[in-house]
Amino acid sequence: MKYAIVDGKRSEARRGAVGECPACGSEMIARCGEINAHHWAHKGRRNCDSWWENETEWHRAWKNQFPTDWQEILHRADDGEKHIADVKTEDGWTLEFQHSLIMPEERVSREDFYGKMIWVIDGKLRPTYEEQFMKCLEFAQLPIPNVAAVARLSRTTGRLLKQWADRNVHVLLDFGEKGPLWWLIPKRGIEGQWITRLSREQFVGALGPVDERGDLDFDSAADRFVELIREFEAIEHRAISIRTRPFNPPTRRRFRRARGRRGPGRRL
Repeated sequence: MKYAIVDGKRSEARRGAVGECPACGSEMIARCGEINAHHWAHKGRRNCDSWWENETEWHRAWKNQFPTDWQEILHRADDGEKHIADVKTEDGWTLEFQHSLIMPEERVSREDFYGKMIWVIDGKLRPTYEEQFMKCLEFAQLPIPNVAAVARLSRTTGRLLKQWADRNVHVLLDFGEKGPLWWLIPKRGIEGQWITRLSREQFVGALGPVDERGDLDFDSAADRFVELIREFEAIEHRAISIRTRPFNPPTRRRFRRARGRRGPGRRL
């Protein structure tokens, strides 16, 4: 953990310090070595949050993009279950930065627990992740006229997309600082897997302090993309329905009757 409670205040780890866990209140020891980022650890082998994972420099760099009082926020459910979120924004988004592999059951449990959440996934965890993802991207389609901002993936192969496609929450794939974040649009009334991209600056700005966002706002952008895709898929369905509708041409007898009709006062 980055923070523990020392003398009643949240404090970062420093050599020789002892603190309390903000979740369970047990004793924590400051780990301030030369290799890993300075952090707090429970005394002994205790770990009060089963979802917690060892923090990497990648985790720490992402957390530090947001205000310190948004980091490592205790989230408590009505039934008493509690977990520490990596980041909790002022408008209710929970951000979880995932570096290690995660079991499907735990992933679903976190999504159900936090509700309004965003995953940011370390795409550099395996050397093959980015290569496999880029191959899928080669087959992506841009079917919405005059809209190049979102694409539809016709393939979701490779270990990374198999794990993270088709989620009902927002997932952003991070392949390193030099590239964009790839945003997998959640499957909320959407059939295909749609994707867009944005820069780190856009992402952080759209979730940062409300009075500093300007025109950037994650909620608005997410709603806009979801609505746009829903409307396009509905148009596609109507077009397919029209194309596949059975055509019943008039029978020969009906055709003759139609040709044989004359208006009033006309003679054969």
